[in-house]
Amino acid sequence: MNKLNGQHAVENALSSGMGCFIKGTLVETEEGWTPIDELKVGDLVMSRPENGIGETVPKRVVNTFRYEDKEV
Repeated sequence: MNKLNGQHAVENALSSGMGCFIKGTLVETEEGWTPIDELKVGDLVMSRPENGIGETVPKRVVNTFRYEDKEV
C-alpha cells in the first residue's frame, strides 16, 4: 500500500468512527486514564467534535467492538 492510499484508509476509518485501537490503549475519562478494553457502553469518555476543533467534553460510549487476533 502506498503512503497516499494508506493515509486515505486511516482517514476513512477515523471519519467513519470505526477506527481500531489495541488492547490497553489509554482513553481519557472524567476519573482519569482508562485502558480502552475496560470501557463499556454507557461509560463517559472525553471527546472532541468530529472535526477536531473545539472543547473536549464527556460523551457516552454507545457501542464497543472486539476483534480477536488470528494467526497468519
